[in-house]
Parts: sequence; C-alpha cells; structure tokens
Amino acid sequence: MSLFTFNQTSVSFISLFDEEPAKDTLRAMTICAARLLGVDAERGAIRPGLAADIIVTSENPLDNIQAVRKVYFVMKDGRVFKNE
Repeated sequence: MSLFTFNQTSVSFISLFDEEPAKDTLRAMTICAARLLGVDAERGAIRPGLAADIIVTSENPLDNIQAVRKVYFVMKDGRVFKNE
C-alpha cells in the first residue's frame, strides 16, 4: 500500500472544481470538510491548538490547484513521511 493512497483518492475530484477559484477548492478540502465531519474544533485549519497534517508541493496550490496531485511529503504529528 502506498503512503499517499488516501491523498490520491481525496484529490481525484479536483477536476470538478476547475471553474472555481483555487482558494475555494482548498477551503472545501480543509475547513469545510472538517466542519462536515464534525471535527472542526480539532482540525481543518492551521491554527494553534489544532491538529494539522501538512502537504508540501512544488507549486503554490493557490496558483495551480493541480499541484496538490503531486505531494512531495506529508507532515503528520510533527513527523515527515515521504513516498519513496
């Protein structure tokens, strides 16, 4: 099983948002998703006190939302995971 299997699945729908501003797509994938799942008190945003899993891409997703398809690494609970 690949380290990024879930991530690849979760971004597979991005082409549905091609007409939407990237900031709205990112909001839907983070804050709105956390709210929908009822976990927005603990995750969904990068703020002190919240759990955050952070991805690193080669481009700014606000400039090119497709950048989230190629993740270089994930930081989860302070640990870095690379798909090597």
